[in-house]
Amino acid sequence: MLRINRAISLLLLTCMSQMVWAQQLHDPTKPLVAMTAGQDSASPVVSAFTLHSIVTSGKQRYAVINNQLYQQGDNIGDTRIKQITENSVVFTDGRKLVVFQGITSKIGTEK
Repeated sequence: MLRINRAISLLLLTCMSQMVWAQQLHDPTKPLVAMTAGQDSASPVVSAFTLHSIVTSGKQRYAVINNQLYQQGDNIGDTRIKQITENSVVFTDGRKLVVFQGITSKIGTEK
Protein backbone atom coordinates (compact mmCIF):
# COMPACT_ATOMS: atom_id res chain seq x y z
CA MET A 1 0.00 0.00 0.00
CA LEU A 2 2.83 2.37 0.85
CA ARG A 3 4.44 1.70 -2.54
CA ILE A 4 1.21 2.57 -4.34
CA ASN A 5 0.90 5.87 -2.41
CA ARG A 6 4.51 6.75 -3.24
CA ALA A 7 3.99 5.91 -6.90
CA ILE A 8 0.83 8.05 -7.08
CA SER A 9 2.57 10.94 -5.29
CA LEU A 10 5.53 10.73 -7.69
CA LEU A 11 3.20 10.65 -10.67
CA LEU A 12 1.27 13.71 -9.42
CA LEU A 13 4.48 15.67 -8.77
CA THR A 14 5.74 14.86 -12.25
CA CYS A 15 2.49 15.99 -13.87
CA MET A 16 2.37 19.21 -11.85
CA SER A 17 5.96 20.12 -12.70
CA GLN A 18 5.16 19.69 -16.41
CA MET A 19 2.17 22.08 -16.07
CA VAL A 20 4.35 24.73 -14.39
CA TRP A 21 6.98 24.37 -17.12
CA ALA A 22 4.32 24.72 -19.85
CA GLN A 23 2.99 27.95 -18.29
CA GLN A 24 6.42 29.56 -18.74
CA LEU A 25 6.50 29.04 -22.52
CA HIS A 26 6.28 32.13 -24.78
CA ASP A 27 3.08 32.50 -26.81
CA PRO A 28 4.08 33.46 -30.40
CA THR A 29 0.56 34.78 -31.12
CA LYS A 30 0.62 37.27 -28.24
CA PRO A 31 0.63 40.94 -29.44
CA LEU A 32 3.92 42.78 -29.40
CA VAL A 33 4.72 45.10 -26.51
CA ALA A 34 4.75 48.82 -27.33
CA MET A 35 5.84 51.83 -25.30
CA THR A 36 3.72 54.92 -24.90
CA ALA A 37 4.98 58.48 -24.59
CA GLY A 38 6.15 59.40 -21.09
CA GLN A 39 6.43 55.80 -19.97
CA ASP A 40 9.56 54.09 -18.71
CA SER A 41 10.75 50.73 -19.99
CA ALA A 42 9.75 49.00 -16.74
CA SER A 43 6.02 49.31 -17.47
CA PRO A 44 5.24 48.32 -21.06
CA VAL A 45 1.73 48.44 -22.53
CA VAL A 46 0.41 45.85 -24.96
CA SER A 47 -0.74 47.52 -28.15
CA ALA A 48 -3.08 45.50 -30.34
CA PHE A 49 -3.94 48.44 -32.62
CA THR A 50 -2.58 48.83 -36.14
CA LEU A 51 -3.06 52.19 -37.84
CA HIS A 52 -3.46 51.53 -41.56
CA SER A 53 -4.29 55.02 -42.82
CA ILE A 54 -5.93 58.37 -42.13
CA VAL A 55 -8.68 59.60 -44.43
CA THR A 56 -9.64 63.26 -44.68
CA SER A 57 -13.06 64.33 -45.94
CA GLY A 58 -13.45 68.09 -45.80
CA LYS A 59 -12.50 69.07 -42.24
CA GLN A 60 -13.33 65.64 -40.80
CA ARG A 61 -10.57 63.02 -40.32
CA TYR A 62 -11.08 59.29 -40.00
CA ALA A 63 -8.59 56.65 -38.93
CA VAL A 64 -8.50 53.11 -40.29
CA ILE A 65 -7.41 51.01 -37.32
CA ASN A 66 -7.40 47.21 -37.54
CA ASN A 67 -9.31 47.55 -40.83
CA GLN A 68 -12.17 49.48 -39.15
CA LEU A 69 -13.08 53.15 -39.72
CA TYR A 70 -13.06 55.41 -36.62
CA GLN A 71 -13.42 59.12 -35.95
CA GLN A 72 -12.43 61.36 -33.04
CA GLY A 73 -14.36 60.43 -29.87
CA ASP A 74 -14.98 56.82 -30.89
CA ASN A 75 -14.24 54.07 -28.38
CA ILE A 76 -11.85 51.35 -29.46
CA GLY A 77 -11.03 48.55 -27.06
CA ASP A 78 -10.73 50.01 -23.58
CA THR A 79 -9.76 53.51 -24.72
CA ARG A 80 -11.11 56.42 -26.76
CA ILE A 81 -9.70 58.34 -29.71
CA LYS A 82 -8.71 61.77 -28.39
CA GLN A 83 -7.32 63.29 -31.58
CA ILE A 84 -6.68 62.38 -35.21
CA THR A 85 -3.95 64.43 -36.87
CA GLU A 86 -2.62 64.39 -40.41
CA ASN A 87 -0.39 61.40 -39.67
CA SER A 88 -1.24 60.06 -36.19
CA VAL A 89 -3.94 59.01 -33.75
CA VAL A 90 -3.78 59.92 -30.03
CA PHE A 91 -5.76 57.94 -27.46
CA THR A 92 -7.07 59.08 -24.08
CA ASP A 93 -4.82 56.54 -22.31
CA GLY A 94 -1.69 58.23 -23.73
CA ARG A 95 -0.94 55.84 -26.57
CA LYS A 96 -0.13 57.27 -29.99
CA LEU A 97 -0.15 55.52 -33.36
CA VAL A 98 1.72 56.99 -36.33
CA VAL A 99 1.14 56.18 -40.00
CA PHE A 100 4.12 54.59 -41.74
CA GLN A 101 5.45 57.28 -44.08
CA GLY A 102 6.94 54.91 -46.67
CA ILE A 103 9.55 55.80 -49.24
CA THR A 104 9.23 59.33 -50.58
CA SER A 105 12.20 59.53 -52.95
CA LYS A 106 14.44 57.38 -55.13
CA ILE A 107 18.20 57.04 -54.80
CA GLY A 108 19.91 59.90 -56.60
CA THR A 109 16.85 62.17 -56.55
CA GLU A 110 17.19 63.54 -53.01
CA LYS A 111 17.39 67.31 -52.74
